[in-house]
Amino acid sequence: MKSALGKLRDASPAERRAIVAAAALLLAVRAVLWLLPLETVLRFAGRTPAGRSRRKDEARLERMVRAIDVMGHRLFPANPCLTQAVLVQALYRRAGRPAELRIGVKREGRSRLEAHAWVEHEGTILIGATEAAHGYVPLPPFRLGA
Repeated sequence: MKSALGKLRDASPAERRAIVAAAALLLAVRAVLWLLPLETVLRFAGRTPAGRSRRKDEARLERMVRAIDVMGHRLFPANPCLTQAVLVQALYRRAGRPAELRIGVKREGRSRLEAHAWVEHEGTILIGATEAAHGYVPLPPFRLGA
């Protein structure tokens, strides 16, 4: 099994750029989530840029989502989902593609409530799919900033 550094060294230049960008953006989003109310962060992440939409190629977006998934779990092993979901939604919206941040809840035991965040694009879960399939009941979609 290769180390993270070995995998990074073997990655293509585009994958390396995506990994580095994902790490930096995840750290920035996590800091913003600590500093600002969730509603403010979601309003910003949900905005579509004014004027012309900057449509990015699908391969680049998919590469970024993969990098966000990997780096989110490395940087925040206990609970990366909200940070990852906010970032993926923002990237998709800025690329001119619709994306919905979803939050689901489930009861663990008698008194514990757990939550999970994921992002959907045209009926497909972009990030957080594995956990979303494990009994989380989705709340209505967040439409802030739409």
